[in-house]
Amino acid sequence: AEQAKTDIMILARDAAERQTRQYQTKYNMEMNQVWQHEKILSTGQRLTSTMIHLMEKRLANIDARVEYIYKCKAQLFQLNTNVL
Repeated sequence: AEQAKTDIMILARDAAERQTRQYQTKYNMEMNQVWQHEKILSTGQRLTSTMIHLMEKRLANIDARVEYIYKCKAQLFQLNTNVL
């Protein structure tokens, strides 16, 4: 029974890691599309450098928080595995 719990937790962790990679790939593809679209706009229609800077800061903040949550979950998983 304990081995089954450990196996389930490992499967859940692996699934979460796969999902994280899938979401990161999708995010990267969509951001590439945004920047490609930005390049073809006329100068007057493009985002200002201030707006781009704000977007980059916001995205970096979101990335840092997601990474922190992932690390916390990984630590919790490790603790749960050690308890079992």
